[in-house]
Amino acid sequence: PANDGRTGCVMGKGNSGVAVKTLQGALNACYHAGLVADGIFGDRTKDALKDAQDAAGVTDDGVYGPVTSRAIKFPWKRDSDGGSAGCRSLN
Repeated sequence: PANDGRTGCVMGKGNSGVAVKTLQGALNACYHAGLVADGIFGDRTKDALKDAQDAAGVTDDGVYGPVTSRAIKFPWKRDSDGGSAGCRSLN
């Protein structure tokens, strides 16, 4: 299963699909990860996510789940006014 930032699912190495592609695009936009947004969660995506997790002050395990979702605001998340939350940490 994959997490698109709106569900309680978990996304990690070996997952693939639109949610992974969205995550890769967000890592590129917010953290300049330089990933190919191909929808395949491999080693480079895991490493980029670990860097983002470290920057946000959460456990850098390379798994995108509820803790990472709460700690990192990616462009697809909405703020309280309904606008894009942008690329920033909640910390």
